[in-house]
Amino acid sequence: AVSLGGSVTIVTGPASSAVSSNITMAANNKYFVSTAAARTLTLPASASVGDSIEVYDATGTAATYNITVAPNSHKINGSVQNYIIDVNGAATTLTYTGTSYGWKVR
Repeated sequence: AVSLGGSVTIVTGPASSAVSSNITMAANNKYFVSTAAARTLTLPASASVGDSIEVYDATGTAATYNITVAPNSHKINGSVQNYIIDVNGAATTLTYTGTSYGWKVR
């Protein structure tokens, strides 16, 4: 409820981007990746707890043309290794949990 004369900020969902090249991602966005070739998506250089990024294999060929998620000085699932998406039609959400574990993949 908003009182008479009050104001409210309306927050929309994450922005969506079609990706057909290697990019650096931004927090709180959805990326629909063309896997007509292998792609490298780099996580943002800075992150805050609760930031979220969604990555989708939009063309369904990630098993042939992998999507590499590069950590960019953060951890992914507690490791500084790249995260490889190699399942056709995959959809992955990464949520930043803090410096100890980094980006949690689900």
